[in-house]
Amino acid sequence: MKDEQLMETAMLAGEIMLCSGAETYRVEDTMSHILKNADAEQKEVLVMMTGIMASLKKEGQKPSTLIKRVTDRGTNLNRVVRVNEVSRKLCSGEITVEEAYKELKNIASGRYKEFTSPLYHFSATMIAVIGFTMMFGGKVNDIWASAIVGALLGISMEVGRKLEVHDFVMDAISSMVITVFSVLLKAYLPVSINMDTIIISAIMPLVPGVAITNAVRDTLQGDYITGGSRMLEAFIKAASIALGVGIGMMLFGSKFIGRTVL
Repeated sequence: MKDEQLMETAMLAGEIMLCSGAETYRVEDTMSHILKNADAEQKEVLVMMTGIMASLKKEGQKPSTLIKRVTDRGTNLNRVVRVNEVSRKLCSGEITVEEAYKELKNIASGRYKEFTSPLYHFSATMIAVIGFTMMFGGKVNDIWASAIVGALLGISMEVGRKLEVHDFVMDAISSMVITVFSVLLKAYLPVSINMDTIIISAIMPLVPGVAITNAVRDTLQGDYITGGSRMLEAFIKAASIALGVGIGMMLFGSKFIGRTVL
């Protein structure tokens, strides 16, 4: 019974980490540490971008194997840190397997203090866009304009999250919204703004930087399948962002400011 609970605990920990943007080798390492507490002679863990497999084999018995398909992926490093804390407490004997599983269930369901309100996501997106505008040398007028564009980006992302729009489609729509409103601000604001800086700053929260970093780290660790898959996913996300910006410029750029992407 204890081994079965350990298997379920390890699988849940791995699922949370993989869905939250952790590298596959980190997921395998955490699961392996949890399964070290099992009374089995052979413990195997295999993690890929879309699935997790764990197996325990006792002497004279058939191996016990669990497989979990993972389809929902994002970035939530707070959850990765919390799962690692639970794993360390379990391995050091501070908590039991049952307590660890309960903690992981709470993490998976979001029943702990975490900034999950729409207002938080909205504010964080707007602040991020303003910060990138300042980093890219934007002036005071650019900062005010980027605050408006960042607010619209936050609204579009929150609406897409509520409607469960596919990530690639949502990236294209959000980047198009950014471009359209940047063009309109450039055309109608009574002050001069740098539209290019605003667009670049606004698309930065959409850029798959974590996915690209994890792809490189997984590849260097020898996980070539996962590394290649993450790289392809990051490329498609970047292409959808570029597509949205291009459509926005093509439809509205020439009409309001005489510029197109063609």
